[in-house]
Amino acid sequence: MLRRSQNKKIPHITPVVRRGKKIKKMLIGRKARNAQYTMENSEKKKIHLNIVVDVKYLKGKRGKNGCENLGFVVYGVKWSPRKDYKANSAK
Repeated sequence: MLRRSQNKKIPHITPVVRRGKKIKKMLIGRKARNAQYTMENSEKKKIHLNIVVDVKYLKGKRGKNGCENLGFVVYGVKWSPRKDYKANSAK
């Protein structure tokens, strides 16, 4: 799906699924950041992904404390996830 949308130059924002050692390691930390990731399928075809990692502070919500790292694959969009959180929480 990601390869097809990049080949057709379709802008998209997709949540990252936490599978694999590299992705799990990338989604650890306390700072929001951008990262590059190369995904490879079983046929050894590679696709380069831009991943935006945002850190959400839980503040006791759902009985949890600390940080939650949220990852998003972003293509063709200049996007900051913080703006969306603030806009949605105000409603």
